[in-house]
Amino acid sequence: MEELTVSPKELKLLIDIGIIVGEGYFGSVFTYQDRLIKIDKVLYNLLRKCSLDEVDKKIEYFYQGDIKDFDDIIKLEYLYKEQPNIKRTQFPLGAVFLKDVDKSIYGISPGIILPYHRGFDNLENIDKKSMMQILLIMKNLLLTIKELEEHHISQEDLYNIDDNYKKKYNIMYKGSDIKLIDVSGEYLKCGREYKNSLGMYLELGNVLLDFFEYYHIPFPYQRFYTGSFKENEDLVKEFEKEMKKI
Repeated sequence: MEELTVSPKELKLLIDIGIIVGEGYFGSVFTYQDRLIKIDKVLYNLLRKCSLDEVDKKIEYFYQGDIKDFDDIIKLEYLYKEQPNIKRTQFPLGAVFLKDVDKSIYGISPGIILPYHRGFDNLENIDKKSMMQILLIMKNLLLTIKELEEHHISQEDLYNIDDNYKKKYNIMYKGSDIKLIDVSGEYLKCGREYKNSLGMYLELGNVLLDFFEYYHIPFPYQRFYTGSFKENEDLVKEFEKEMKKI
């Protein structure tokens, strides 16, 4: 697993040099060489707006009280070891650690290192003119989720609705190719946390049913009744069948 160890000032400089490419509920993502770094969103905004001379005070202020890494290091190590067995999903590459911070003898991890899916766009932005493209994306999603299930990994944060009631997916696409993103954190279950893939398949079902809604295709299953591979496979088959009628 990669480890990028930086001082608070060096982290500030990486933020200043990097280009912001995304922001979620908890983290901000910016460019770093041929990769991405994702760090706590509050910390990102604190360091982005302050001067270099203020960095140490901002870091000390941010880490007052409980010391908590941005992501679970043990989980990141588990995913990194599993990566050679997973072909369709790219997990985080490693973690960022802060040095020169007297909060923990082990150091503090304010963020993670991610692969950069260049040329990919968020699935919610897709032009829905081509039903064939949508169908191929559905089939690739099904295979990707099935592979995770086979390795006892469950990504349970594929589908979100933001504060403006806009749907957002942790899925990117290029042509018919897809990449899952945000494949770490509390909503990803693996190792001892893994119980089953019910939550992941429910999330996938919600994504697929959004396309059913767009094309006014009747649902073979209602939302929250798609908790297995078979039910999601049925959705894809039904979509394909209806597509041939149009």
